[in-house]
Amino acid sequence: MLKTVFARTCTCTSTRGSTRMASESLRWGMASGRAMGTRITVEEIGPHALADLLDPLPPSPSSTSSSTPDTSAMPSTSAPDTSAPPTTTASSTSTTPPPPTVHLFDVREPYEWESTGVIPGAVLTGTLTDDIKWDEVIPGIDKENDVIVAYCKVGVRSLHAAATLQGSGFKRVKSLRGGIIGWVGSGYELERVELSDSGEE
Repeated sequence: MLKTVFARTCTCTSTRGSTRMASESLRWGMASGRAMGTRITVEEIGPHALADLLDPLPPSPSSTSSSTPDTSAMPSTSAPDTSAPPTTTASSTSTTPPPPTVHLFDVREPYEWESTGVIPGAVLTGTLTDDIKWDEVIPGIDKENDVIVAYCKVGVRSLHAAATLQGSGFKRVKSLRGGIIGWVGSGYELERVELSDSGEE
């Protein structure tokens, strides 16, 4: 599902056609320098699709085995074949490409991380701004090919975070529909985090 994100207003259309407006005072519009009302389309992903993305299933044996029946045990009714062996085509040796690298960004506030927990494997980024140096946050991150999934509590802040990521040059960005509440409601678990107070020696 695609949603249109505005600098201050998010227009969210459900599959049933109803529309809800979520107007928030967000830093995204000011930090990005875009005029209010700029539209950016953001793709949403559901909890089950995210779980599959984070833990892809291995290819089934049937997809890797040959579809040609085994005739080695069948009696031969013709003269031996002395022709050259068949050439191997590219389609018969092609393999399934490896799954993309997925980065899960928790864009909630730190107190939310500690109070409710986080989705396993998430990078705790907090509110995103355009001046983040991503090579320092995640060394080697690939803006062209890596998949970025942002999530928050219910899926509103993550839409704006995804728009910020797109504005920073990321090409494959998604927002978790329903946020962490939708994740838990779909039967998936969270992991607890304890943040150390770096201000105290």
